[in-house]
Amino acid sequence: MSALASIASFAWALSSSICTIIGLFTGWVPTNPIIFAVAIAACAVWFFTASTRMDKASLVFIASATLVLVSSVCFVIGPPVAQKTHGIPFTSAATVFGDYTNYSDWDMHVYVPFTFLCPMERWGLKAAGTFLLIIFLNTSIGGTTVLVTMSCPTAAFARDGRMLFNDKLSYVSPRRNMPIYTTMFLTVGGMLMLCLGFSPIASETIYSLAVMVLYALPMIFRAFDNRRWVLGPWNMGRLSKPVHVFGFMTAIYMTIMELFPPQADWIGATLNFNWAVFLGAVLLSALLAWREREHDRGLN
Repeated sequence: MSALASIASFAWALSSSICTIIGLFTGWVPTNPIIFAVAIAACAVWFFTASTRMDKASLVFIASATLVLVSSVCFVIGPPVAQKTHGIPFTSAATVFGDYTNYSDWDMHVYVPFTFLCPMERWGLKAAGTFLLIIFLNTSIGGTTVLVTMSCPTAAFARDGRMLFNDKLSYVSPRRNMPIYTTMFLTVGGMLMLCLGFSPIASETIYSLAVMVLYALPMIFRAFDNRRWVLGPWNMGRLSKPVHVFGFMTAIYMTIMELFPPQADWIGATLNFNWAVFLGAVLLSALLAWREREHDRGLN
């Protein structure tokens, strides 16, 4: 369930971001069905990309990471410089990071995620819109990484007899060197989870939490479990651990700001999908545990 929710949340966040940026240029207001269709298309693209051999796609990922670094530097430096140039005063750090007061024109439940739109007020619509569109299109490559990362442990669980249809899900394609059926299963499951997007309240909570957990877990593993973490040929060296710790703290901060606003209306009527997903996950886990009770050897 975590893998399916993570894929769906990534696809929904990417789709809604791209549609919003396009709407800034044209005045078009995307509806949930349109965002849903774009998210489905993103999942399909991720599947076909993940089905290729990763050694052939390494240059694409390196170029993508480089573009992320350059655009991040532009975002960190550009708006403050433009603000200083126009003589606009800066808000104190205590107010920015410790106060829930909404100083933007956005509603309370969206003004934190839409912080990235602040270049629009400093650079103008064309420059900032183009910059943001490049960022989100480039970020879409990360969906392939998510799919590959989730399919490998799922195939490993199937290999150990922990899933349904273990023979299929544990199959690794000799040509692509990937668990192709597991990748297909997660893609289709993620598409089905996207149906939660038709309930805006449920999707905001479930998808946001899944995205933050997806980013935070590998960061905290890198910081505190060095024995199992093997650095690849392209890494940050000594800066790797502090960067991952900072990223983990940022993910926790964004989780609190997005999911637990002070005026949140936490009643069953507005979170009915959350309860349904939770109970469904518990029932599915209980069914799998009962089915495999004779083969369970405990933790190894």
